[in-house]
Amino acid sequence: MEGKNLLLKLFLISLILHISILPLFSIVLPPKRKRYVPVEFRVYKPQIGKEKINLVEIEPFPKIPVVLPHYEKIFLSIEKEVFKKANEEITGLNRHTILTEIPENFKIAEARINIPSLPSIFGEKEEGAGKISEEIEGPGGKRRIIYKVSPEYPEWAKKEGIEGNVRIKFWISPQGKVVDTEIITSSGYPELDLIAEAFLRKWIFEPSTENYNVWGIITFRFRLE
Repeated sequence: MEGKNLLLKLFLISLILHISILPLFSIVLPPKRKRYVPVEFRVYKPQIGKEKINLVEIEPFPKIPVVLPHYEKIFLSIEKEVFKKANEEITGLNRHTILTEIPENFKIAEARINIPSLPSIFGEKEEGAGKISEEIEGPGGKRRIIYKVSPEYPEWAKKEGIEGNVRIKFWISPQGKVVDTEIITSSGYPELDLIAEAFLRKWIFEPSTENYNVWGIITFRFRLE
């Protein structure tokens, strides 16, 4: 009997020791693995134009009263203008008719101004009073003259007894026209120089087959007889 009690005591002591030692040892459990479960889903394309959009009318807040414009009747008087002829008597003169409207067939008198004739710088040629001669040098002298206008002796030069020589260099085009001029020697009177140069530009020479201008020198001699 005593032996059984001894065994029981030993068992209890061993049990108590194991229980007291148990917290000193931690139980390590393996990590829990995650399980992935496949999930099925579907993607739908949006359908344009099939969805109905509801429009909601929103009233302004606060409400502003609408004021309608006040219309007034305006009466316009349209009068047609009538043009009339009126008679007016002017003292000391005959009776005249004053027109307030110009008719279509009304003629306006044209003003005429008499301009006195100006003295010509070229003057009039008098037989035996003056003589102008010319002489051409250079290649242009070989071209035959088709049209020639000779200057006239100015009256003022005759009265003053003026004489002189004018030498002018000129260029003739292939068509025979005088295209340029240059006064080389003046007569001493610019008026005589300009007269000679102006008439020379009117001359026409015989056309040439050459395609360049030729030059010449002409001398105008103003002499009184």
